[in-house]
Amino acid sequence: MYPIEWKYTRMVVCVMGFMALMLIWTQGTQASSIDDIPGLVNDAIFGGEDLTMAKYLLSTAILVGAGLAMAASKLNMTATIIVLLGLIGFLTALGWVDIWLILLAALVIVALSSKTFVGWITGGGGGE
Repeated sequence: MYPIEWKYTRMVVCVMGFMALMLIWTQGTQASSIDDIPGLVNDAIFGGEDLTMAKYLLSTAILVGAGLAMAASKLNMTATIIVLLGLIGFLTALGWVDIWLILLAALVIVALSSKTFVGWITGGGGGE
């Protein structure tokens, strides 16, 4: 069992509270397929006005929940990045997010770790 990092407790409680609010807002809906969930959230929260925002809101809740769970369990950054990129790919396959988001995430990861990649390629021992 991994020890819980208490500095993330407030963030986890906020995310759980947000998900509880989403359950309350969508209280009158019935069980349906995964493709209907954004439409139901759109009807419940936005009054049927903004389906794209409902998809992004659900995707953000899923990604933040997974990221916080992995951060609280003190897994290394590589495992967290792999899981989050896999989730973005899954959400892209569902049609909840656009393909540019996974490309943007990959570019940010490469930019943040470019010194390490240069060190690996040139044999410099980690980009120092």
